[in-house]
Amino acid sequence: AASSGVDLSRARRAVRFLKPVYLDEDLVIGVSSEVEDRLVLTMRKDDLELVRLTLSRSATMAPSLPGEGPGPARREARTPVASDVDAASGALSLSCGLEAIHAEFPTLVRLYGGRRVGGLALLSTVIGMEWPGLHSLFTELDVDLEAGQPELDRLKFSASDVEARHSLTRLAVRGPDFGARLSAFFRPPPVQQPTFTSIKEIVPPRVFESVSAFIAGGSRGLGEVAAKLIAAGGGLPIVTFHTRAHR
Repeated sequence: AASSGVDLSRARRAVRFLKPVYLDEDLVIGVSSEVEDRLVLTMRKDDLELVRLTLSRSATMAPSLPGEGPGPARREARTPVASDVDAASGALSLSCGLEAIHAEFPTLVRLYGGRRVGGLALLSTVIGMEWPGLHSLFTELDVDLEAGQPELDRLKFSASDVEARHSLTRLAVRGPDFGARLSAFFRPPPVQQPTFTSIKEIVPPRVFESVSAFIAGGSRGLGEVAAKLIAAGGGLPIVTFHTRAHR
């Protein structure tokens, strides 16, 4: 970063999540390109690029956001409705969980301060709990550490638009320590498969008694339904799964 002329403490950060990143995954971080005022880092797993992080010199972002004071913390994620975009704005308190932030991210707190790190962590709360809310997919953020409004005591957000065709929404965020633009996808809720009890009511009890079936991915989707059908009909489904052992 020093050779590229980018001051990490004041840099603008643009992050694109190209593929999902899961907890406990081993990632390889490398420099993709480096020029005078821009440094591009990538995170890869098995040669597949998952995340692209661009550090560049700070630039002025969007103007101040209007809004009221922070509301009470949301207990349940908002259910996304694209037509609600005009009302998708609000504010979050920056005082929640600062002790945990200091404990979990001591190096970041030392570099940027606890309130700023806490505000950055709240961006996932904005996406996952406020807008778009439930089942959303956080895909991109552009953070400018020089675009804060010091007079603010909260993190304000406002949805700027929705591309209904692609189920994509964009938001502007402003707090005392940074400004940001976020992008996220609306996602439909997971399909709820019929219960084993309901399937038993329509499947003859011995219709599959001579069947032994190996079902890969039998904890959800078509694999789940196939396993339930065979078991309801007296057969033996042998199920594999990656997660959701409780199912």
